[in-house]
Amino acid sequence: MRIEFADLGLAGVVIAEYDPVDDAVRIDRRAYECVRFRLGADEASRFARYALAHEFFHRAHPAATEAQAHAHARAIGGIDGATFERAVRP
Repeated sequence: MRIEFADLGLAGVVIAEYDPVDDAVRIDRRAYECVRFRLGADEASRFARYALAHEFFHRAHPAATEAQAHAHARAIGGIDGATFERAVRP
């Protein structure tokens, strides 16, 4: 599995994705930088960990809902994804 920062090109709609064809997790570079700018480097690291936990859950459980993946990432990271979404989305 690859992990990479990429321009997902969806203007903040998708901040991370799992690509089963390439077996890669991509975190939107602009979203990461936005969190870093607005919340700081520590929160940007937490954002990346949250995104990875969320997407790893999708990889392990392809039929899982977004709510299930969010709950898993929240349990792993101890923070709600809404914190990051508020920082990324206007």
